[in-house]
Amino acid sequence: MGEQVQLFESFVQKYPRLIAPNSISEDWKQFMTEIFHHGEANVQTLHEFIQETPEIRTLPRKEDIWAFTNFCPAPEKTKVIIIGQDPYSRDDVGYGLGFSVKKSSPITPSLENILKEVQCDISDSIYANNLRGFTDGGPRHGCLDYWAKQGVVFLDTALTVEIGKPTSHIGKGWEPIIASIIEKLQICVERDGGKLVLILWGSEARNNFRDCISENHMVLEGGHPSPLNEYDNFLGRRYFSEANDFLVEAGREPIDWSLDEDEDEARN
Repeated sequence: MGEQVQLFESFVQKYPRLIAPNSISEDWKQFMTEIFHHGEANVQTLHEFIQETPEIRTLPRKEDIWAFTNFCPAPEKTKVIIIGQDPYSRDDVGYGLGFSVKKSSPITPSLENILKEVQCDISDSIYANNLRGFTDGGPRHGCLDYWAKQGVVFLDTALTVEIGKPTSHIGKGWEPIIASIIEKLQICVERDGGKLVLILWGSEARNNFRDCISENHMVLEGGHPSPLNEYDNFLGRRYFSEANDFLVEAGREPIDWSLDEDEDEARN
């Protein structure tokens, strides 16, 4: 374990724009250290590219690049991986957790479509009894922390972006790192006796990662949830109830796709 700590600290020193101190939770540190170690050539290439852009122009903050590790309990607890395109390219929107926004922030158009699909899908399923955080008028907020705490890992084809330039970091070195994370997560979950669901939204996610997972697990695909996507259908695919059906059949607890924790659970 001491060698792992030293190795992680060496990565922090060598790649400060990618791996900030305390940006990865203790429960994920060994997992991510192995990802960096085995894929260091990719990490180095990506870091060199990111260094070409001033830090103030890169999103999310370096402390938030690996935000999924600070919400999902541990690698082996992963139940669902959701992969989109890249982070929000406005500095007042996201915080590194996929499509999620803070409760105080407006819901983005892409997130609005995701939550619309959740409400339509889950409300018409066996999981409808306790869907919290939604009203007849739609979702109360767009914070997806509660999903992540249950084992939903939010990734993107690229985990960084230049402000105002969507897709600017796609094809620059992120893809093999994300693929390694997916492949290693399924190994961790299998070792713990479980299965997981990989949800791919948009052509970048589908083309890069649909072959990263074995037949033991489930892959669900759809178009990107952006309303600008007019040709690659996102709505009506029932990702959320189908993911739960698979998890239950595999002997795992389904995801509660509510936006808010149960008040009784939160008090315990």
